[in-house]
Amino acid sequence: MRPRGAAGPSKIPRVDAGPPPASIVPQLLPSSSTAPPPLPSSSLVPSETPFPSPLPPLSALPSPFISDKYMELDEQRDHSPSPPPADVEMRDYSLPPQTPDVSTIGLPFPTPEIAPIDLSRLYDDSDDEFIMNPLAHPPQEQEQEQEQEQPASRPGDESEDPPPTSTPARPKYVPAPLPPRTKTEDLYTASSSYWFVRLAMLITAFLHTQYQLPFRACALLLFVLRCIFLGAGLISDSEDMPIKLDTALNRLGLEPRFTIYPLCRRCHRFVQNPKATLKEQCLSCEEVIFSPPPPGSKKPKPKLAAPFSPLSHLLVDFLQREGMEQELDRWRTKGSTPGKLDSVMCGDVWKTIKGADGQPFFGPDYGDELRIGVTLSLDWFSVHRSSFAESHSSGAYSFCIANLFPELRYRPKNLLLSGMTPGPKEPTAEQLQEYLILLVDDLIMLLEQGVMIRTPLHPEGRLVRAVLIGIICDHPAMCKMSGFADKGHLSVPCTYCKVTKDDLKSDAGLSNGFPARDGDEHKRRVFEYRDLKTAAERKAHFAKHGAHWAEVCRLPYFDPVRMTIIDPMHNLLLGIVKDHWYKEWICRSALRGDTKTGVKRELDHTHQILSSMEIPPWNSRLPSKLGEPAGGSLGADEWKLLATVFGPIAVPLVWDKWYAVQQATIGKQQETYQKKLKKYNDYHEKLAKEKAAADHAPAPPSTSSTSASHQTDLTPSSAPPKKTKKPPPLPTKPSETGPMQEDEPGVFLLLSAALNILLATSITEAQIDVAQGYLFDYLKGFKRLYGEGALHPNHHWATHIGAQIRNYGPVYGFWCFLTERLNKILKSYNLNNQNGGELEITMMRALGRDSQILDLLRMVSSQSTEGEFTRSAAHRLLDVTGPTRGTIETVADLLDHDDISNSLIPGAGCVRGMLPPVVRAVLVHRYNQDPQLPRVFNHMDRDIPQGGIYIVGGCLFYKSYIIHGRTIVPVNRALRKSAVSALVRVRWNQQLWYGEVLEILTHEQPNREAQTMAHMRWMKRSKSLVHRTLEWNKFRPYLDINVFHANTYAELEDDCPPDAIPLTQIESPLARVTEGNNWITFSLSSHCVSPWNFS
Repeated sequence: MRPRGAAGPSKIPRVDAGPPPASIVPQLLPSSSTAPPPLPSSSLVPSETPFPSPLPPLSALPSPFISDKYMELDEQRDHSPSPPPADVEMRDYSLPPQTPDVSTIGLPFPTPEIAPIDLSRLYDDSDDEFIMNPLAHPPQEQEQEQEQEQPASRPGDESEDPPPTSTPARPKYVPAPLPPRTKTEDLYTASSSYWFVRLAMLITAFLHTQYQLPFRACALLLFVLRCIFLGAGLISDSEDMPIKLDTALNRLGLEPRFTIYPLCRRCHRFVQNPKATLKEQCLSCEEVIFSPPPPGSKKPKPKLAAPFSPLSHLLVDFLQREGMEQELDRWRTKGSTPGKLDSVMCGDVWKTIKGADGQPFFGPDYGDELRIGVTLSLDWFSVHRSSFAESHSSGAYSFCIANLFPELRYRPKNLLLSGMTPGPKEPTAEQLQEYLILLVDDLIMLLEQGVMIRTPLHPEGRLVRAVLIGIICDHPAMCKMSGFADKGHLSVPCTYCKVTKDDLKSDAGLSNGFPARDGDEHKRRVFEYRDLKTAAERKAHFAKHGAHWAEVCRLPYFDPVRMTIIDPMHNLLLGIVKDHWYKEWICRSALRGDTKTGVKRELDHTHQILSSMEIPPWNSRLPSKLGEPAGGSLGADEWKLLATVFGPIAVPLVWDKWYAVQQATIGKQQETYQKKLKKYNDYHEKLAKEKAAADHAPAPPSTSSTSASHQTDLTPSSAPPKKTKKPPPLPTKPSETGPMQEDEPGVFLLLSAALNILLATSITEAQIDVAQGYLFDYLKGFKRLYGEGALHPNHHWATHIGAQIRNYGPVYGFWCFLTERLNKILKSYNLNNQNGGELEITMMRALGRDSQILDLLRMVSSQSTEGEFTRSAAHRLLDVTGPTRGTIETVADLLDHDDISNSLIPGAGCVRGMLPPVVRAVLVHRYNQDPQLPRVFNHMDRDIPQGGIYIVGGCLFYKSYIIHGRTIVPVNRALRKSAVSALVRVRWNQQLWYGEVLEILTHEQPNREAQTMAHMRWMKRSKSLVHRTLEWNKFRPYLDINVFHANTYAELEDDCPPDAIPLTQIESPLARVTEGNNWITFSLSSHCVSPWNFS
């Protein structure tokens, strides 16, 4: 960590990085002067030291260097955890660029200068020689900035003493009418006057972003297309059709906006010297910042650099998307049921987090402001550069907007990537804080001042405020972010409670038996750590209190204990479930593969059950060689499927068959052991007797050479010894219990039931208590079965999942599936063997372009001003990006984002046909239930009166139907008549029934309401597996497992619902496996919305 308050030069360097379209660059507005009231004292720091003026957003710092004033403000930040009052200026980020006037916007530092080292033309794409910088300033802006006068200093420059107790008066922001922002369609139309030239640029940009077509190949494609257009006489030689990809991207507005910051390679401190030269050194560690320029170039590159974009900038672009502002406000009208948690808005954190005025931030009394809650995630991932390059770990920190409902929140394009930490190694906890300084300053500004942003609904500008409601990372990153010690600390190995390392595996540690930690106390320890001067003092403080400096603790509302989230994905799925399956069953040989001679064992039985599994395609899939090296490693979604669906069925079935086999094997092993032990003991007893006999035998007669008579008289005792057999080895005692233990299925079902409750899309307070009871019983049972040595810190951390759900609602609002998906996307881009931050800059730029090109394609495909050929091409390009794996996005578009969980939407495709006879009889009965309407007769009825009304014989059959967010494909419409997507659970007369959907149809009868029905065939229950059925029934309704006769269906005379039912009676899809003559089903009611299936 760099020393705070280091003195620096009085000027700020300015390094430009290449211009984007001027119409999309954020800017500040002038404001009038109003002095803020005196600042209140803080309970965590000395009251005589005020918090400094909030730092400006990144648009006010065009230089990619950190100002020396930031370093001076470090001293002020270090002595106050709370920002200034709310009546200070607000900033607007949605104007075209103009040179900021520091005297009118009230920034606490001087106007920057142009640095002698210019970063333009740096960090180009790996295969491009053109200028491709993410943020730039047009020449006229540079000229204006050079004309501005640079103040020599400001109060505090010459001294490291704390600033005075009152901040100087600062202007108050007064919003002015904003000019219209250039729209995507306007940029596209203005890119060329010819539709085919626009389409050529669009296709080239699409090939680059979606298929990683190199820059040179794109330039070649544009050049050839221009030649074709010229040869065909479509354009003139003077037409300025671009022949380079960077030109096409700029015209289409496809340049993502972020700033590149040179860093110190050793301590990761941002550079602060305004006279940056080739010999520039870090003020903390004297590390040289820049590398010598390559031959023929005058522009050296930093040895290390990082991309960054603050949340305030990201929100500007996000709010320009059509409909996003309404979505961010949609939570206001969301209803809630007392005691039920179905979104993050139902959690305690959302309800209680405070704003700058001390009132609930999301309360009802904030006028027309747009209030946004975000979560912050940080994750490192390994990047493959080349087969010869060393390992490289890149980190991405991003914001997820909690206001959005799941159908939108889990689309990667709605994730706001703020920056990346350059590799090849992860930064340390103290190095990481350097990346968070600007991010936290921006969050403070968004809380206290807010920003004025022009939106489609508020062209005059709307005040936007945002708060950080939680940090969601894996455990090591979480501890780095929030100043906690990791699992190895003796006193505080847990971020949530006061358990010690020695008590982690105790019964109290496995049942949430320790009091929660206090967030204010942790903050105090964090600030104490920061104020220590020597490394030895900090080391001793960390060893005692387990706290280190964390920038996020400067946020006044941030409770590091409640709001630092133990990620359920890493903790439960990649931790507990994986350990149980792999370490306790695979490694201990409870589940064994086939022998070398081909004898089938437990894993083969598991694979047979898995091969028979029928599960809807929107679910993940388990590998066919599960548990073997050929099956590979599982992802979190696959561990979830194993623990919540497949495992509860398969594990008891495997134990039922193979536990007795293993016990018989153990008996044979014990018999063999006893035989070998007896042989070993007999041999050594005989050997001992022979030795004893030899010790007591008389001495043999003398064989001296003087006695000739004895030379030929050889006795048997003097004969050569006989060759003895090799002694038998001591046998190894086999285990008396064996790899399989009888109670293991029951303990595993406790975990499965707990996970089915905890990982559901909605949950009640009572269900949380039930789930915690199951989980605590599982943890104690796990300890009893496998011993204390098998327990890990994950088992203790899992005991806090109930408290986190109460704070944040269902786990779908606060786990890491989305950031893991972001990592996968970033790793998918083609990357060369780059280093020094270039690789991360390339990934961040590629992600931005990827999202922008898809938005542009959607706009073009629906733009009425574009021709038919252009729209068709745009539709085709969207189609080849791949259909969504789930159906949530389609449903959200159809419903205008209404409540998907209660929706019934026809799928694509339908055909006309004749009513099946059984459906016709059911419909006649339904139509005749109203005695006020004329009776309807079936054609097969007898005694039909003259003039009677017959049922219409035709109907509309659907190829698919979306029910509660999931697609149901009827058996008769599926490929090969498969029932995979047709298995459903139905509630009829307050009872649950299970069957297959044969058809989904709509029937219209004159003077009657149209009826949408499901033609069903019902599975017939079996009385087999009685023992297992009784055990499964203990966990109903959380494990809804049922046994039926395989390939057998109920007859008309059986007690079951009619063969046609209203579609509204279908509750959820099913999974089904075949075991012998039985079908075993599992209800997927809690799995109707899965986060890894969104697009």
